[in-house]
Amino acid sequence: MALLSPPPNRFTAVYSNCLTTRPGTSYGTSLTPGNNTYPGFVDLTGGTTPYDTYWMDIIVHGVGVSAAEKDALLKIGLDYAGGSTYTDNSIDDLLVSCAANASNAGVIGARYSFPLYIPAGTRIGGAASVNNATVGTMRVAIKLHGKPTRHGQVRAGAYVDTLGSVPASSRGTSVTSGTTAEGTWTLLKTGIDRPYWWWELGFGCNDTTMTGGNTYAADIGVGTSTTNVDVILEDMLFCVVNTSEMMGHSLLASHEYVANIPQNAGLNVYGRLQCSGTADSGLSLAVYAMGG
Repeated sequence: MALLSPPPNRFTAVYSNCLTTRPGTSYGTSLTPGNNTYPGFVDLTGGTTPYDTYWMDIIVHGVGVSAAEKDALLKIGLDYAGGSTYTDNSIDDLLVSCAANASNAGVIGARYSFPLYIPAGTRIGGAASVNNATVGTMRVAIKLHGKPTRHGQVRAGAYVDTLGSVPASSRGTSVTSGTTAEGTWTLLKTGIDRPYWWWELGFGCNDTTMTGGNTYAADIGVGTSTTNVDVILEDMLFCVVNTSEMMGHSLLASHEYVANIPQNAGLNVYGRLQCSGTADSGLSLAVYAMGG
C-alpha cells in the first residue's frame, strides 16, 4: 500500500517594494552608494513586515556604467523593533558589481535568494559602496515570502556570514578565470567558523572594457587544500550583457544552494571560474553562507 505524501508547502503572501512597479530602470528602491564606504541605511520597503517571512529575494540593477569600473557591495540591515537604527547587519557585502539594468535581455542584474527568517514588525534597510569616485545610484528590489501553507516543511536560517569580501575596495577576493579549462581553486575563507546549510555566490569585475557576451561559470568548493576540494555549488552562470560594462546573473543559472557543512577549523572555502572567451580583468568572488 502506497503512503500518501502531504502536499508541498507554498508561501501565500509576498511583501515587497516592487510588486506594483513596471520592470525597468525604476524597479526597486534607489540607493546612493559611498566611495568605498557605506553611508547610512535607506528604508527599502517603506514600512515594517506585516507577518513573519521565511524567504528573501534581492535583485540589484542600475550599477553598470559604460567605460567605468564599478565594483560594488550592498548590505542589508534589520531593525526588529521597526525603527531605523538597523543594528543588525543581516547580510554584509553582497557583491553587485556592474549590475545591469532590469531591462537588459538575458540577465536580471545581481540576484540573491536566502531562506532567512525575519519576524513580523521588522524594518529592512539597505546601504551600498562602490569603488568609483562617481558613485551614481543603484536600485534594490526586495521580496519577502510568508504565510506558508505547511509550517512544518519550512526551513529558514538565522544568520548569514560573508566569506571573501574586501570592503576597502568594494569587491571580492581576486580570482583568475580559466578559459578552455576550469580555473584554479582560490582560497576565499580559512576555516568553517559555524555550521552552514545554504550557500550563495557573488561575482565581480573591475574592467573598463568588458567583453560583451562573455559568460562565466563559477563554482564553490570546500576542502582542506586546493588539491582536495569538494564542489558544493557548481556552474553558477554570470554574463556580460554588452560592451557597456554591464553584467548580471544569467536567467539560465543553476541554483544548487543546499549543502550541509559542519563547523570545522580544518575546512576552507574556495572558488574558481571558467570563461566562455578571453577573460576580463579584475575578476573577484565572494561567498555567503547561511546557517541556524
